[in-house]
Amino acid sequence: MAVDSHVDRGEGLRGLTAPESVRGPGGLALLLREQTAEHHRRAEGAHFQRLLFAGQLPLEQYVRWLEQLRAVHKALEARLWLNWDSPAWRELTAPDRRRSVQLEQDLLSLERTILAEPGAATQRFLAQLASLPDDPPAALLGALYVLEGSSNGSRMMARGLRVAYNLPGVEGTRNLDPYGEAQPVRWQAFRAALDEALPESAWPAALDGARICFEAITQMGEDLLAQSAD
Repeated sequence: MAVDSHVDRGEGLRGLTAPESVRGPGGLALLLREQTAEHHRRAEGAHFQRLLFAGQLPLEQYVRWLEQLRAVHKALEARLWLNWDSPAWRELTAPDRRRSVQLEQDLLSLERTILAEPGAATQRFLAQLASLPDDPPAALLGALYVLEGSSNGSRMMARGLRVAYNLPGVEGTRNLDPYGEAQPVRWQAFRAALDEALPESAWPAALDGARICFEAITQMGEDLLAQSAD
């Protein structure tokens, strides 16, 4: 998942007013989908993501990937789960969207009780998240959009990984298939809440946050591949 380099440190996120180029009907969720489409395509084409989807990563690398995601989700949830001041925020931060809990369950079922330190790329992303403003937390919500949206394609991946790693039931893949058959409904609810959560003046920051997240996730995967090659 890649992003333009000029936003990779979250610079210029405060005090922005949405230019005419990002205004229009359809809401923030549609805007994010349209204006990050190229970042999404590059992300899906990254080597690590292709190996992950095909179930061709060694199980240990998959476990390390879950550890990286857990660190990211915990950091993001620590910032965003404090903003329950409207129905939209309550939907965005509903208990079943707390992916760190599912990741912890997956790691336990894979017998990983002592977690490794986050990799270098993950640490850089955590530092970026810590630097993003939270009044309003528009860029953080942009990152959440990317992570939550990934569950749309990961249900199929979960089925393949259960076969590849001989996993019983949903063990080790809860984070990839968090809603089961309710996935389309939960995604539409997320999109609707996102449209309500932020004023248009904060939309550019949300776009920056989404782009930062796409790039960071890609770098985290490539970092794991590089470690395995050493």
